[in-house]
Amino acid sequence: MVQAAPLKRPPKQREADPFDDIGIMGQKQALVDDGVRDIATKPKVGFLRGVGRGIGATVSETYSFGANMVNFARNCYDCARHYGFGDERAKQRMKRTTDKAGLDFDEMSDAWMCNGGQIREKVSTSWVLGAAMSLTHIQAMNRDRPGAAKHMHDTYNMKVFGRYSQAALFRIYDEDKAGVKPDHSAMVIAPQDDHNGAFYESPHVYDEMVKLGGRIYEAGSKNDVARAVLAQRKRFGPIDYAYVAGHGSPESIQFGLGKPGRMELTDLENMSDRWGNAFAPDAQIVLMSCSTGKAKGEHVGLVHRKVDARGCSTMTFNVSPKRAGMGETLSEKLERDVTAPAMDTNIVDLRAEEVPGKKPKLVVNYEHGEFIKREYKKKAA
Repeated sequence: MVQAAPLKRPPKQREADPFDDIGIMGQKQALVDDGVRDIATKPKVGFLRGVGRGIGATVSETYSFGANMVNFARNCYDCARHYGFGDERAKQRMKRTTDKAGLDFDEMSDAWMCNGGQIREKVSTSWVLGAAMSLTHIQAMNRDRPGAAKHMHDTYNMKVFGRYSQAALFRIYDEDKAGVKPDHSAMVIAPQDDHNGAFYESPHVYDEMVKLGGRIYEAGSKNDVARAVLAQRKRFGPIDYAYVAGHGSPESIQFGLGKPGRMELTDLENMSDRWGNAFAPDAQIVLMSCSTGKAKGEHVGLVHRKVDARGCSTMTFNVSPKRAGMGETLSEKLERDVTAPAMDTNIVDLRAEEVPGKKPKLVVNYEHGEFIKREYKKKAA
């Protein structure tokens, strides 16, 4: 009897990889080139430093620094594949993380896309890194603090988890779960729209506020700001410290997309006196919003010089506001101390200094030093 030849299993067809397609290699190279240009700019270097601090400041019991880095690398790959090439498998891997946390993937993804992409339709390096950082933090919370990501989203409207250190997120969740009431009522209001990823750069600042007993709220509109202030007042009493971040100008602070996401000078001028009741009489408010500290008629700013292809140079100056800016107006309306920068800048550090016989004082340092810092004091009674 002749034995039949064994059947040969047909070779397994490997699923198409968009990076293997020679027609897409040009797109890949363009993405890399854009990334290099992004990282070459100073804000992006600061962004990368912020990412390192965010991962390094973990207090996870089971996630080592190495494990965080491995997850971060995998998430960067998936984000680049999904956002850059529409890879469905990468999207499903990302979605499993948000589903496990009880979060809506599309809602999270839309928020991440508003942070770091100068042009929303183009994938930028900081956009991919920021989304990957948020996924990494959600994974750590899924493992070490089940339910923490959902709690932070539902309680504080948080979506861009990657801005903050795991230490800060875990501490807020642990204190909330234990019913701890901090010694001071402190809050952070962070924007949900950050076109250049600037607010990824300062996890150490958020850490300082959390150590002071602070809670981190995210706002995509001026109504979100109002809800956050009222929620903080109700849960923790009159607000002692507020750190407010958002892209700014002398007459506005941008928290979300478009006009609904922008708080303007007219909003402050028409502000109800009830807003002042949410803050302690000796409250401190710090604005990390470019140029919001400019006073009426004040001319301060760097001179920008551009040289065109013909060798001709042009000079541009910051325009002086014709009325009191956001910081000065906020101080007048609330009758509280407000610190704000008088030109476009970033924050270097913020710390709470002990004052004998009194509560700590917030001390802020902006990138361009004391030259641009404006401190508006409430008027003496």
